[in-house]
Amino acid sequence: MEKKKLNKTTKSNLITYGMVLAAYLIVQGLIAGNLLSNLMQGLLVPLCVYIILALSLNLTVGILGLCVSVLSPVQHLQRQLWIHLQMQDFVSSLL
Repeated sequence: MEKKKLNKTTKSNLITYGMVLAAYLIVQGLIAGNLLSNLMQGLLVPLCVYIILALSLNLTVGILGLCVSVLSPVQHLQRQLWIHLQMQDFVSSLL
């Protein structure tokens, strides 16, 4: 019988899923064993939200930076002008 090897991406994803599951189980164990104070339990949700926001901001800046880097200076200025005009329209629609 032939063994199937996992490709690098699948292996990396499985390791990531395993680490997330382990962290979840550790936190649940701490909560179940009353080893985590009420304050820390209350801070878990905001901490997770802040982590998600930081990661999404990092990805957004990285992706937009990549897009801008392939534009010529004229295209970059055109894009900035378009964004500025869109923001003006948005603000004027709020007033």
